[in-house]
Amino acid sequence: MGDTWDGERPPDGEVRTRRARAIAAARSLAVDLTPLRASRDFRLLWFGELISQSGHFFTVVAMFIQVFALTGSPAAVGVVGLVQVVPLVFATIFGGVLVDRVDRRRVLLVCQVGFAGSSALLLGNALLPHPSVGLIYAGAAAAAGISGIDAPARSALTPSLVPRALLPSALALNQVMFNTTMLVGPAAGGVVIARLGVSWAYGIDLLTYGAAFLAALLMRPHPPQREEGRDRPAGLAAVREGFAFLKGRRVLQSTFVIDLIAMVFGMPRALFPVLAAETFHVGAAGVGFLYAAPAAGAVLGAAGSGWMRRVRHQGRAVVRAPPTCSAPSSGARSCRPPCPTRCAAGSRRSTSWW
Repeated sequence: MGDTWDGERPPDGEVRTRRARAIAAARSLAVDLTPLRASRDFRLLWFGELISQSGHFFTVVAMFIQVFALTGSPAAVGVVGLVQVVPLVFATIFGGVLVDRVDRRRVLLVCQVGFAGSSALLLGNALLPHPSVGLIYAGAAAAAGISGIDAPARSALTPSLVPRALLPSALALNQVMFNTTMLVGPAAGGVVIARLGVSWAYGIDLLTYGAAFLAALLMRPHPPQREEGRDRPAGLAAVREGFAFLKGRRVLQSTFVIDLIAMVFGMPRALFPVLAAETFHVGAAGVGFLYAAPAAGAVLGAAGSGWMRRVRHQGRAVVRAPPTCSAPSSGARSCRPPCPTRCAAGSRRSTSWW
């Protein structure tokens, strides 16, 4: 016969109490789903963006892979990000003014049509006998400019869709959604490109914008809220008002600056196709997994974001986050690259990705 436990067992009541405490602790860390249950429009907005953003990352991976396959130049791949900067910055600044003065639901509808048009351009270019790198740059720039209007509209909608008490939970859900699309989209997109080609990735992205368009169409109109007795400035005056709003708000300023530094110097996405070909010797599926890898930790962190509503010093949390994120990548930089002959072989194989 096996050994038996002769020690004293805790009473059943104590066991149940410990179990209840453990469940309560887990719930306090888990993301709060209440905003999805409480607001129909927030639910539509959230699920529509979940689908369309996943498709968008199919296109992100496809553009970088296709440019590197066509040119074999890391610099040409980097230009994809460069051509997105100017339209994104200008559209974000002036798009915010538009969002403050126009029905945000209508803005979302127009933006989905624009996104679909940019994906259609990339799809048509991919189907040509000799695809043009210039058209890829044009599609990337167009999508970036449209996102500079679409993103502020979505951000401005969220506070008007949920009660103020649920806003932190709604913002955390948005972060979970975005990081999930960053994880699933590139990984699935890389597999699709490896098996079917970049044209399929562009085509799938084109179809996913239909889900976002339908979700926005089903929402109620959301005109901008105006304060009584106050005329909001327009044009450049509104832009100046926006910058004036930042003055003296150190938490917002530090968030922008720290996030900008982290994204510029800590997220070399343009190098992923080069690393896949010349260092890791993997194809398009490997590129997709490289793009998805940073989001894996982000999804876990966002899923355990229930504690965020108890943070009182947001500025300190913002300052502490980047060093925590940079520690793993610092260790990864110690990996030695392969010899030049293997790098050249990987570069030659890269043209078969698309």
